Amino acid sequence: MAAYAFTRVVRNPLDNQDVGNWACTLGMAALFLEAALVAIGAYAIATRSRARQMLLAVSDGSTIPYPGQ
Repeated sequence: MAAYAFTRVVRNPLDNQDVGNWACTLGMAALFLEAALVAIGAYAIATRSRARQMLLAVSDGSTIPYPGQ
């Protein structure tokens, strides 16, 4: 995402034709997919600790905590 913004703001020797071209269809699709992957990864990391707590509770023989407890 940072590289896309960098190539649109700063002229560089490898790709100097895209400066100011923010409406590139392929670029916008790539940004959308990258943002979706970051969101899915953040969700997986956030829910991993909750799932681990539930697995530990089951293996210890204690009751499974309900959401909100």
